[in-house]
Amino acid sequence: MDEDNWDKLDEEEDEEEGDFSEPETTTSTEPTSNDYMAGAILANGIIWLWLQSLQMFSGFTSRISPSILADFTAVTIVIAGFISSQQVAKRSERNQLIVALRSALYSWAGSLFMMLTSPNASITFSLILLVCLLAGGVLGSYMLIQMRINERKRKLQASS
Repeated sequence: MDEDNWDKLDEEEDEEEGDFSEPETTTSTEPTSNDYMAGAILANGIIWLWLQSLQMFSGFTSRISPSILADFTAVTIVIAGFISSQQVAKRSERNQLIVALRSALYSWAGSLFMMLTSPNASITFSLILLVCLLAGGVLGSYMLIQMRINERKRKLQASS
C-alpha cells in the first residue's frame, strides 16, 4: 500500500514539474527591444571609447590635422553602426534592412541621451552621428544579406 502512495506522489510531482517548466523558446527570431538596446549600447560604447581615446591622447592627436581626425571619427561611427546593426539584424530572418535601420536609430537615441551630459554637445555632431550610424546600419544589413545569399548558394551547390 505504501508503494501505491509513493507512485501517486511521483505522478503528482511529474504533473507539477510539467506545470512549472520553463516556457518553450519561440521559433520567431525577430529582435526584441532588448536586442535593439543591446545594439545601441554596443555602438555607443565604441563611439565613447573613440572619443575618450582622442581626449586621453590629446598630446599625440594635437599634431594630427583636425580634418583627418574628423574623418577617422566618422569612420569609427560608421563602424560602430555597422557592428551593432549587423549583430541585431542577425536575429532576424527577414527585413534585415528595416531591423538594421531601427537599430541605428536606437543607437542615435542613445547617443543623444549621452550628449545631454556632454558640455560641448552640438546639433551638428548629432546630425553627423545620425548619418554615420544610418550608413553603418545600411552597410551592416547589406553585408549580412550578402553572407546569407552566399551561404544559401553553397548549400545549394553542395546538395546538387
